[in-house]
Amino acid sequence: MALPSSGLSNSDIGQRCHHPDREIIGGLPHGNLGIKLSEELIVKFDPGVSVEEADNQRRAFQLLDGSIVRVPRIHDYFTRADGGFVTGYLVMEYIKGDITNSITSYQIDQIANILHTS
Repeated sequence: MALPSSGLSNSDIGQRCHHPDREIIGGLPHGNLGIKLSEELIVKFDPGVSVEEADNQRRAFQLLDGSIVRVPRIHDYFTRADGGFVTGYLVMEYIKGDITNSITSYQIDQIANILHTS
């Protein structure tokens, strides 16, 4: 399936994710990575990226007030067999902002309460 705003097929996205000159914009050194596909889209990919994660993010996008908490809109989720592993690819809206590496237990509890009561 080609994404309307990027014109990229799932195969194109998979190739870009594993290209040595990819533009990594987030993730972990030996875990999931995020790369920019365009000014509007990024893809998060790793064997641990699951359909459940995509579904949860879709639900959070629907439930949360975008003027308070920005949750990227999911455009696509797919899997591919890469070198013996099945890798999940989560294509989503790119939201420009600062990356924070820490979140407090209090903030986690607040978010969990909001999601639980919605």
